[in-house]
Amino acid sequence: MLSAEDRDERVAIICLSLGSFLLLFGATSYIIRGKFFLSTAVVALIFGIALGQKGADILRILPGSWEFEHENDSSKSVLLWFTRIIIGIQVLSAGVTLPSKFVSRRRVQGSLAILLGPVMLVAVLLVGCFCKALLSEFNWLECFVIAACLAPTDPVLAASVVKGTFAERHVPPYIRDILLCESAINDGAGTPYWLLPLLLIVSTSSTAFTKSYLLGGLLWQLVFPAVSAFAIGTAIRIMYAAAKSRSWVDKESRLVWTVALGLFIIGFYSLLDSNELIACFFCGIASDWDGDASEDDLQTHFSEGIDVILDVSVFTTLGTILPWDIWFNPQPPVTIGRLVGFGFLVILFRRLPTVMLLKRWIPEIRTGKEALFVGWFGPMGVGALYYALKGGFENILKQQLFGIVSWIVFTSTIIHGITIPFFLVGSSLHPFLHPKFLVQAADGTSEAGDSSSLLHGADEGEPIDPNELDSLEEGSISSEQREALLGEESGLRHWGRGKVSVYNQGSHLVICDEHGNVSVRRIHKSKRPTEA
Repeated sequence: MLSAEDRDERVAIICLSLGSFLLLFGATSYIIRGKFFLSTAVVALIFGIALGQKGADILRILPGSWEFEHENDSSKSVLLWFTRIIIGIQVLSAGVTLPSKFVSRRRVQGSLAILLGPVMLVAVLLVGCFCKALLSEFNWLECFVIAACLAPTDPVLAASVVKGTFAERHVPPYIRDILLCESAINDGAGTPYWLLPLLLIVSTSSTAFTKSYLLGGLLWQLVFPAVSAFAIGTAIRIMYAAAKSRSWVDKESRLVWTVALGLFIIGFYSLLDSNELIACFFCGIASDWDGDASEDDLQTHFSEGIDVILDVSVFTTLGTILPWDIWFNPQPPVTIGRLVGFGFLVILFRRLPTVMLLKRWIPEIRTGKEALFVGWFGPMGVGALYYALKGGFENILKQQLFGIVSWIVFTSTIIHGITIPFFLVGSSLHPFLHPKFLVQAADGTSEAGDSSSLLHGADEGEPIDPNELDSLEEGSISSEQREALLGEESGLRHWGRGKVSVYNQGSHLVICDEHGNVSVRRIHKSKRPTEA
């Protein structure tokens, strides 16, 4: 038991360490993320390892020891709540960030149906088989519990891929949006895959299993939080809009809107023992259904700043508690050789082959390179730890579950975090290895960013009424829609007659031609397309 003086000293060291890191990272963030394309998570994880128990041993954020058979339930409870808050805020933030009415688009619904259905199902089956082959001491159900923990794409790590400088310069907006949406929703949508083997282990009869899975799992953990959270988000949006129209909301309150809403939803649905992650997503998209919140630049930048602090905190914490003794334990079933082989198979085959095979049925993926990008960048992170910790409280595998999942999270964070820098270094050997060739827009342009990058140097036409475009779908446009976008009244008549593609970003349309020219036309604030 630590004395009061020791506790105060530990808290002071934590504040000093995190504050120093954030200051140094902030002073060099453009070099780290804008030049070398390193993610915040990789840098924070390395920082945590360097100062943790296997490094300088000066930073211990969580109480207790995390060595083999010594981590205690209070420590795991703290980490579980920490990961729950981090993921919940990130998921809700993703829902707010997406273009208005994004999930109502037919192309998006079709893409999500494949990504959350066959892609996740195959991921669970493949990873479960890999686990049984390499960690044969576990039974099949235990292997599928491990696999289900690793099935979701992590919203924290995915955000660093879809929001970074590289993504803004080189990844088409529709690919960034679908990756962000998938990573946000599948942490909650992965619950059925996780509950199925877990309930088969703990249930005493088939009747108890069926009741628990259908009522407690699908209905209470999926349908109820999705429907009720969407209703809550809609009510809050209407209430907030009414308050703003009466000038009841000051600037300071607007800044914490996303974080406050995330904490409210997490607390409310946790008390109900329902799925707070799926609730955060649907509340997020409902609260910004008309796109007003995502247009508030001040609120957006503040929320992104909060996200950086949370991301640094969670990955620094993870770096200090990585279970090295479990990984390097010479006794089966968990040995470092098996973990390395398991990690290699999971990273390479969990998602990539399935996305490549099913790309023709995923409407938002339009080229082979886009399928390769979407299939590869499905990182596993905080969400996997969240499910592993919840499984640990059910006495499923205990230390082994956290040890195996944390190894995959460690591997995924490093490998996915250095993929783009690796290709950047490789470009010195051959220009084709430059990371910008990892993905390209469907129209052949090499750069396709959102308003933050495309508005720089882009032609900006006159605002457009969405009714002029009829039922606009993203991608190539008809001659009538082209005339509406680039006709006499657009201010963009000087554009050539080549192939044109259009991407709906909620508050504006991004228009690209086959030569890499970019234009932006803002949508009338009072009217937005219902389909894009």
